[in-house]
Amino acid sequence: KQKKPPIKDTPEISFVDLGDGVAGLEFHTVNNVAPANIAEMIQYAVTEVEKNWIGLVIGHQGKNFCVGANLKHFLSLIENKKWDIIEKDINDVQQAMLKLKYCTKIVVAAPHGMALGGGAELVLHAHRVRAAADLVMGLVEMQVGLIPAGGGLTEMVRRSTECLFPKNITETFPIIKNIYNQICMAAVSNSAQKARQLRYLRDIDEFTENKEGLISDAKETVLFMDKIGYRPIVQKGIKILGPSAYASLRMESKFLQTGGYISEYTSFIADKIAYIMTGGSLPAKTIVTEQYLLDLEREAFLALCGDRKTQDRIKHMLEKGKPLNN
Repeated sequence: KQKKPPIKDTPEISFVDLGDGVAGLEFHTVNNVAPANIAEMIQYAVTEVEKNWIGLVIGHQGKNFCVGANLKHFLSLIENKKWDIIEKDINDVQQAMLKLKYCTKIVVAAPHGMALGGGAELVLHAHRVRAAADLVMGLVEMQVGLIPAGGGLTEMVRRSTECLFPKNITETFPIIKNIYNQICMAAVSNSAQKARQLRYLRDIDEFTENKEGLISDAKETVLFMDKIGYRPIVQKGIKILGPSAYASLRMESKFLQTGGYISEYTSFIADKIAYIMTGGSLPAKTIVTEQYLLDLEREAFLALCGDRKTQDRIKHMLEKGKPLNN
């Protein structure tokens, strides 16, 4: 079947017609890093889909779905102290992720290969996921001295406080603790099933064994959801765990540090993650908006960008292709 020309084409990302009223967002970057114009194109795609389409599939036929930010470009911004640009870029991505999540039409992500860092965050904000069975997925920003700041922490907190409909903080804390530990250790899945165990995928998400059919399967998911009647997500507040949970998570990172599992600097970053995941300085059971937590993400991310040890981690990853445990 002849492929239709893109509706909107840019060097790194395209908005395409997949047929039957379903649109697609395809990446084609070098090394499968996040496209520089990803926020702008998500905003465009959602606006277009809400007007004229049944739904949207995010996926492509490259080696990996998305391995996260372009570190080379990012390091250049840091070295030139372009803090305003970094903050704007992060805020733009955060707002694009929210726009995607609250799209009034169906959004299905079709990750394959690796979905890491910002790539994982993109998957987290889709209404459904149709994943390749051998998916490698995780929030791995810790490896380069940063934190997830594209809404990844916020979404994981929201899922933790909603899953199993916990009635109180005692039930929620163990879930938050497990997620906190896996983010601190930069844990990744070696399969879609493992990604589900790590709570990156949900019970409602589905797997595809044959990667060649992944986009087609994701499109069928859109059509099926439309057929049964899709109801858009309604924004809800998030009940935070507060300072006592923050103190407990800090003890957890100190335990990991003492045991030699993480370095002192990793523990320092982990404390920032704990602060965000427990709601900052507000008291327990306070209901906050996603935007409140996103602001905490962005603030911590910018602070880490200015730290020499984070810069050393980014350089080491670019030069050696593996994390520096400084």
